[in-house]
Amino acid sequence: MQDLFIRHPTLSLAAGAIVFSLVTAMLLAVDAFSPEVLPLSFSSNQQLLGANLLLMLIPTYLAMGWGLLQHRSGILLAKIDEQHPGHDYRSRLATPARHLIIGGGAGGIYGVSFNLPVGSLNEFLNGGPLTICIVLGMIFLWLCAGLVLASRLYVSGLFSKAGEAVPLEPYDLARLEPFARMGMSDMLMTVGAVALSVVQSIDATFRLENYLFALAVAVPATLLLLLRPMSRVHARLKAFKASELAAINALIGNAPKTLAPDAVAALESLLQRRDRVRALSTWPLNTAMISRLIIYGIIPPVAWFAAAVVEFLVTDALSG
Repeated sequence: MQDLFIRHPTLSLAAGAIVFSLVTAMLLAVDAFSPEVLPLSFSSNQQLLGANLLLMLIPTYLAMGWGLLQHRSGILLAKIDEQHPGHDYRSRLATPARHLIIGGGAGGIYGVSFNLPVGSLNEFLNGGPLTICIVLGMIFLWLCAGLVLASRLYVSGLFSKAGEAVPLEPYDLARLEPFARMGMSDMLMTVGAVALSVVQSIDATFRLENYLFALAVAVPATLLLLLRPMSRVHARLKAFKASELAAINALIGNAPKTLAPDAVAALESLLQRRDRVRALSTWPLNTAMISRLIIYGIIPPVAWFAAAVVEFLVTDALSG
C-alpha cells in the first residue's frame, strides 16, 4: 500500500479528502457546529468551532503531507542511489509496520494524557456524544501525528545511513543537496502543521495550554527531521576538514621561513590552501537553502509564538 502512495503522489490527495470527509461527517453526526449545549471545557461556540476546524484540517494535512513527502523522498533517494552503485536505498523507503505501530501508539497515548486526564473518565463518559466525539477526535489527531512522525523519522534515518558511504565531494557539495532538501521538506511540513493549529484561536483568545503540548513535540521533531538526514554527511565533511587543516598546518610548520622566492611562493600557496579549507562548509546547504530555512522555517514560528505570548501576558495583566 505504501508503495502506491510513493509512486503516485495524487493518492495522498485522495487520502486527505477521505480523512476530511470522515472527520466532518463524524462532527456533523453529533451536531458539533451548532450544539444546544456546549461540551465540557468549552465556553463559546467560536471556541468549539476552532476545535472542529483543528480536527478537520490537521489530520487531513498530515495525510496529504505524508504521502507527498514519501514521494519526494523516493525521488531524492533515487538521486543518491545513482551516485552510490550497489545500494538501493529507495527500495527500503516503505516504513516497517513496527515503526508505525510504535509511533501511532505513542501518539495516541500522548493525546490521551492531556485530553483525557487521570480521574476524568466518568466526566468524559457523562459528557454526551459531542464531548466524546471531540475528545476521541483529539486523540485521533495525535495518533495520526505519531504515525507520520514515526514514518518520517524512519526515512530520515535512511538518509542518514546513505550519508555514511555516498561519495564525498567536499569542494562541490551540489551532489549532497538531496540530504539537505529532505530535511528542509520535513521541517516545512511540521512548521505548516503548527501554523494550521492557530485555528484553535478563531475566537480571538490565545490559550497557551492549547499550544504547549503541540510545541513540545513539534520543536524537537522539527530539529531532528531537519538535521538527521544530513548528520552522517556533516560528520564526514567535518572530519575531512579537520584532517586537511591538520595536514596543511603541519606543512606550514615545517616549511622554510626564508625570503627566497621559492620558499615564499610555497608558503603563500599553503596559506591560501588553508584559507580555502577553512571556508569549506561542513553542511550540504547552499546560500539559497539557508535563506529559505531562515525565512520559512525560523522567522514565522518565532514571530508567531512571541506575539502570542505577549498577547497572553497582556491579557493576563489586564484581567488581574
